[in-house]
Amino acid sequence: MVTPVGWPRPASIRDLAGRPWVASPDDTACGRALLRICADNGFTARRDHTCREFPTVLAMVAAGAGAAVVPTLALGSTPPAPVAVPAVPVVGHRRITALFRRSGPDPVASAVVQALRESADQAGLIPVRVP
Repeated sequence: MVTPVGWPRPASIRDLAGRPWVASPDDTACGRALLRICADNGFTARRDHTCREFPTVLAMVAAGAGAAVVPTLALGSTPPAPVAVPAVPVVGHRRITALFRRSGPDPVASAVVQALRESADQAGLIPVRVP
């Protein structure tokens, strides 16, 4: 979850109940997460803007347009725009599974799995498990 830098730091998600949101469409992971967050905390988000692309969402949040739910990986090591990441509880997670045939050495599949491992490690996420 991210908020504009100039907003007061929320002590809980409920502190954002009356604020505007830059929401993702309901059929996306972030859109579903926002719906779940609101239901769990007894409010309906004031969706002033709807946007699918994370760089645009982050730019709108940085401009003060509202709070947003974005995946940790969208922030990278340095967000493209200055946003605040309040210390509210984790609002969800995503499991990424890579399936591929082991009919022989496949350098592309190995490179993708290695990239997933490295990204998870850099973000402090649970590492990729390969049977």
